Amino acid sequence: MKYLYARRREDGRWEFVCDDGRGHIWATGYCALGHDHATEKEARACYRQWLLDHKMKLDGRHEGRFEPCAVCGRTTDRYGAVGMWTRSLCDRHRTRPELERIYPEIVEVITA
Repeated sequence: MKYLYARRREDGRWEFVCDDGRGHIWATGYCALGHDHATEKEARACYRQWLLDHKMKLDGRHEGRFEPCAVCGRTTDRYGAVGMWTRSLCDRHRTRPELERIYPEIVEVITA
């Protein structure tokens, strides 16, 4: 398991990190490039932005399955995703601005 979360460094600045649960912790996302932050909220927002910039997919298609669009409710077989997080989105709402609007705030992430 890996745990990703905002961590306050000894110098008082915040960064988003990956913790492998075995004592290895390293900065991740844009924080791995040297971004650091004054607050925990800023560090979480920075990692969210990295996910949107690097893990967003707008061309997903449910095979043989139709669901309501997360924005307007119109039936669609298309979706947008950020990593494993997905939401059904019709052609009108399957855009970066709409996905950014509905993608939740990052608090922490647990991965296998």
